[in-house]
Formats: sequence, C-alpha cells, structure tokens
Amino acid sequence: MSRELVWTGFMTLDGVVDSPGGTIEGHPSGGWVLNTEFVPEAFSLKSEELAETSALMFGRKSYEAFAPIWSRSADHASYQDLPKYVVSTTLADDALIDDWGSIDIL
Repeated sequence: MSRELVWTGFMTLDGVVDSPGGTIEGHPSGGWVLNTEFVPEAFSLKSEELAETSALMFGRKSYEAFAPIWSRSADHASYQDLPKYVVSTTLADDALIDDWGSIDIL
C-alpha cells in the first residue's frame, strides 16, 4: 500500500529549519519560532495543514521532543488516534509514551 507523504514545517527566509520550537534537539538555531512575531494567518494555515494529517512520522530526537508535550496537550488531542511512526535504530520500545495511541518504530 502506498501513501502520499507530505512534509510540512517552518522555515525562515534565510533557510533555518532546525528545531523551530525549542533547543531540546541540540541544534544551534533551535527555538527560533518562539522569538518570531505571531501572525494569525500563518497559524491558520498551519492549523489547516494539521487538520488533514492522517499519520505522524518522527525521527528519534523529534519524537523525544514532541511526544511528551503533544501527548498531554489539548491543542494536539486529535493526534491521539493517529498512527505514529518513529524512524530510529536507537529508540527502544520502553521509551515510547504510554497512552498516546499506535506508535511503531521503523
């Protein structure tokens, strides 16, 4: 079975995409979104994109950064029932967040 893969993310005009929401992943430019002016139109577009999401795919570091927050966030409650895939050769099953729906390590 094939599926369409759509990548969505934040990028600055000068090309910075590293860890937009925080520094937990250890990237030197991490957290830049938190220092960016809030633009309602951009937030609305992001919300529309996320509403069409049918699964989530993470690398290990992104999973470790997002899962503890998103699994308990009312703003991300719709992700509970989505299948989640973590691409990693180092993440162990016992490191997965409990009670956050289906999570497969690939």
